[in-house]
Amino acid sequence: MSNQQDNTSKLQSFSNRCMRQIISIHHNVRNSSAILTCGKKRSNNQWRLEMRKRTWRRIGQTLRKPRQCMTRHSLIRNPQGRKARRRPRMT
Repeated sequence: MSNQQDNTSKLQSFSNRCMRQIISIHHNVRNSSAILTCGKKRSNNQWRLEMRKRTWRRIGQTLRKPRQCMTRHSLIRNPQGRKARRRPRMT
């Protein structure tokens, strides 16, 4: 890779990172670069609708898995937290 291509790649990744922060898309959310580049054309409601569709699509895929699958159990599992270990109050 030449120096110019390397710089272009770095600038593009910086631009995408900034757009993700502006739009409030976390790094683990799947999105295409086309969505990031046309961000100015979309309104906030369109972004929220798109993210909601993807979330429900992922939940639907998880619910279609077999009952023994751990990812399906994780939707309904609510583990109780442990009691915090610390010094007793009355000592």
